[in-house]
Amino acid sequence: MPDAYLKVLDHIRNHCDAKMTVRDLAKLIDMRQDVFSRSFKRAVGQSPHALIRQTLLRQIVDYLYSDLTLKEIATKMRFCSEFYLSRYFSQHFGISPREFRTNIAPVRKML
Repeated sequence: MPDAYLKVLDHIRNHCDAKMTVRDLAKLIDMRQDVFSRSFKRAVGQSPHALIRQTLLRQIVDYLYSDLTLKEIATKMRFCSEFYLSRYFSQHFGISPREFRTNIAPVRKML
């Protein structure tokens, strides 16, 4: 894997939020967005957009295990509001963040 992609992966891991775009990542390594997207997917095995989404959702889930409110999580993750955070989460998991905290989080803590 090219060193440039390691830089991108590290950037996603350390700076992922709701405002991150594939264009931002392409600029990071001075590539055109279309070229970057295709070559990144070949090298890494998934598209940069999918990796951003996966990382963002993983971070939201991690925050849901904390004592932060949804509003605080939305602010930390740079969502426009708690509503957009909840909608994004629900679209991908099929339940709201509140339902996750009520029904899923306690089970994981017990394991």
